[in-house]
Amino acid sequence: MSQPQHAKHPDDCTFLGTKGRFELYFGPQGLSVPVVIARSGSGPGQFKEWPVDREPSSTVLMEIYLHAVRLALQQGLLELK
Repeated sequence: MSQPQHAKHPDDCTFLGTKGRFELYFGPQGLSVPVVIARSGSGPGQFKEWPVDREPSSTVLMEIYLHAVRLALQQGLLELK
């Protein structure tokens, strides 16, 4: 697995891996609906996040979202219901 190049995403998130220019995270733990996060830099506004029960409206971001959800499933952080 690759290592993050940017500052760690806050809120006790789990690093999943990368996709293109995005570092992917899962969390934070304890939410009623978990989120996946795509981070493109270390700044406060350089990330997108989506609850796993919703998907982004952009087809470009959809590929990032689906990859992050797949990684969370593979790493046992998320279960299909």
